[in-house]
Amino acid sequence: MSILSAWFGGVSWLLLLLIYFVATALYIVSEHKAPKSTLVWLLLMWLLPGIGVVAYLFFGRDWQAFGAERRTRRMLRRTLITPEQYPNMQQLQMQQAAFLRDDSVLSESTRRTVKLFLRNSAALLTLHNRVEILQNAQEKYPRLLADLRVAQHSISMQYYIWESDEFTQQVADILIERAHTGVQVRVLYDWLGSLGSLERGYVRRLREAGVRFEPYLFSQKLHDIGYRNHRKIVVIDGDVGYLGGMNMSNEHLTGGRHFAAWRDTAFRVQGEAAAALQMIFAVGWFNTTREMLVEPRLYETSRPDLITPMQIVSGGPDSEWGALRQMYFRLITQAQRCILLQSPFFILDESLSEALRTASLSGIDVRIMLQPRGGVYQVPYRAGLTFCDEVARAGARVYFYQAGYFHPKTIVIDDAICSIGTANFDTRSTSINYESNAVFYDGDLARRLAQDFHADMAHCVEFNSQQYRRRPWRSRFVDSAYRLLSPLL
Repeated sequence: MSILSAWFGGVSWLLLLLIYFVATALYIVSEHKAPKSTLVWLLLMWLLPGIGVVAYLFFGRDWQAFGAERRTRRMLRRTLITPEQYPNMQQLQMQQAAFLRDDSVLSESTRRTVKLFLRNSAALLTLHNRVEILQNAQEKYPRLLADLRVAQHSISMQYYIWESDEFTQQVADILIERAHTGVQVRVLYDWLGSLGSLERGYVRRLREAGVRFEPYLFSQKLHDIGYRNHRKIVVIDGDVGYLGGMNMSNEHLTGGRHFAAWRDTAFRVQGEAAAALQMIFAVGWFNTTREMLVEPRLYETSRPDLITPMQIVSGGPDSEWGALRQMYFRLITQAQRCILLQSPFFILDESLSEALRTASLSGIDVRIMLQPRGGVYQVPYRAGLTFCDEVARAGARVYFYQAGYFHPKTIVIDDAICSIGTANFDTRSTSINYESNAVFYDGDLARRLAQDFHADMAHCVEFNSQQYRRRPWRSRFVDSAYRLLSPLL
């Protein structure tokens, strides 16, 4: 009897396991993901039943799973265009249309690039902008503090990591002082990115002083925990904006516990592009607090005499078109002479890998600068070595920065177009996180960023594909095993 019971019990478990295998396969295949991604998720679910399903719920869903959020975003965009604001927005749209018709300003190829970003992320092309590239926190932080101190009516800040430390105490003092004068101060921080970094007393002090200090999407469903807001945005008085790789942390000034220094890139803009940054902040603020930021002066910008055409391209897991991935793909495939790419991480999907290898094989000078290791967590850096080997064998030159932790997210195309933002060159930034990058159609800015790239090369060592393949096979096998996790990295 006991043998028969054990047999039936074994059959039941096998039947349940078979049902699980079939159900997960049907579900994942019906999602229409890339074949490699589908196979990776199936492998994870089958090898780690239960754990694989949880991982998929946290990291694997695409834009189709975010129908309500996408409808909310569309509704918010319509609501923000109030009758008081409409003339200003209409003027910007008319200006954009005229600029796109002017053959003397943008080439046909560049106009197609602008139209792509208009369609895949509603990235308005703005013209009247004064832009400053800020290399490292030593340049950004003093400039930012000075702007915060003179804010007249509004401060909007959004950061992935906000720590309570020596530097951010200065920021808190300024925000509190401005709030006491009547300035509307709103701050979003990513609650998971800042977990363990923010002291309760720090947050309480800000809130008691009238600063709206809110954790981004803290009240959302548990299965949304993997979709983090990685943006770093500041808008002051609707006219001055910041975007780039740096969070709110003293670590960017000192290098932190594991590195002697921190290398990063951001920019400051005064002018029309600040309104685009304010719109991005307003969407995040509404999704978190359900408060609509419709006050017209939040979007009223100055019109500097300088003409710097630029777009703010934004994307996230609820983006139908994968705007950040398409941004990188379009810029790479548009290149004719040179591609200079900087990112701490290098985890490629097939489209970006093919684009870089094709550019290299066609004779374009492709140079990629990366961070070689992490302070503690090494998985994405080890996985990235396999992608370095792929593109290097196609002719790209890959460099590892040695003078501190390397954290910029920049790309320069032909000394004509460049981008600075928050999106790393990895799957997490192009598919999972909420990110924003500015694309500048300005030769002077592109050449400045290219000069900074070449200056950074003095602190780099070059990756050698032959040497990498001579490493012990066990080490390379570990790299390849980590690569299997690339849909999550």
